[in-house]
Amino acid sequence: MGEIVLTIPNDRAGAIALDTIRNRGEQRSDYAYLGDLSGRLRGSRSAELLTRLPASFHRIYVRDEVGEALIRDLLGYHSAPEATSGERGFILSAEPNWGFSLCALPGGAPKLQPDHSTYLSQLQVGRAHAKANHGKGGHIAVIDTGSDGVFIDDYYDLLNSNTCHPGQANAIDNVGHGTAMATIIRAVAPDCTLTVVRTTDTTAIPLWHLLAAIAIAVLDAQAEILNLSLGLANITGTCTRCGASSTARGFALEYLMKALRRLAAVWLPNGQPPTYVAATGNDGSGNGFFLPARYDTTLAVGAVNKSGQRSGFSTYGTYLHPNYVMAPGGEKVYSSVTEFPISDGKEDYCGTSIAAAYASGVLALLRTDNSTADLMQLATQKVRAASPQSVCGSGQLEYS
Repeated sequence: MGEIVLTIPNDRAGAIALDTIRNRGEQRSDYAYLGDLSGRLRGSRSAELLTRLPASFHRIYVRDEVGEALIRDLLGYHSAPEATSGERGFILSAEPNWGFSLCALPGGAPKLQPDHSTYLSQLQVGRAHAKANHGKGGHIAVIDTGSDGVFIDDYYDLLNSNTCHPGQANAIDNVGHGTAMATIIRAVAPDCTLTVVRTTDTTAIPLWHLLAAIAIAVLDAQAEILNLSLGLANITGTCTRCGASSTARGFALEYLMKALRRLAAVWLPNGQPPTYVAATGNDGSGNGFFLPARYDTTLAVGAVNKSGQRSGFSTYGTYLHPNYVMAPGGEKVYSSVTEFPISDGKEDYCGTSIAAAYASGVLALLRTDNSTADLMQLATQKVRAASPQSVCGSGQLEYS
């Protein structure tokens, strides 16, 4: 039995689609606008506000032998993602419940290493700290494997069957990746408000939990900077399972991210759109960024080494992305790690995950200085040249 994530219009056509699934005898676990996850929170804003979107998100369990036929019966759901629901039929997209890989994976208790100081200098963090700017005006949400041993202000656990919000005292991380990201962010912006959303206990975050975590981080935690140190390799070709075109796959995530940026001014007290800080990926190819970094609604962050050169592992290829910057991430030579800002005592780690965490911390410093700017636009201006320029976007992010 496979899991499929549907994006369904909130209209009569959407209701027919759900009835079709029910009549086929398939098992639904649709969480009603992700409400079953977010609704456990006291006074949850996401459970309420997501019902106002033109579309809702549903997860269904489909028997493998009928899955493709069932989806095809729901009419042209993937053929033109930009079309309205009325033109497209009953559903906007149908996607496997993909796992978004964590781009760098500490496995124990990660601790900062000497290269970290060099990377802080590259980012010009000392300028901010020298004038007592420690990021107090920034609110960052780390969507990851949790946190352990790092001071955090708020904690949501999507893996806890009893509550999504057990409080910071119960924060855990059995993988180490989230702890590493939180450690770096705290070093850059020690006074920022730091929320952690635990979404997985493995090396990948399911699409379904990623959708819920983003909604909770923006609407319930009201975080303005979302650290997405994760990625799904750029999808090419047509989905053999359901016939989805490559341009349509990943539709649900992009739809939600764009909707939250568009509606933040109406829904949130500070009126600032969320800034999604996403790692470009670690395959070193020029085939294009991983999802969600390839969306133009993100600040896509690649990695540079101590010399300001693109790290050999840093995925590139879509350097015309309007919001593409670089940040320190370490280096590898012939699969051996040669530069690393953080280690778990057994292995040394580098990656675009780390670059994204550094960038998130710098955004908190920039927000402390400027309470009204669109951080994504500001970040592309606070840069210096990185090499080679043709694959380093706007350049290397720095505090200035």
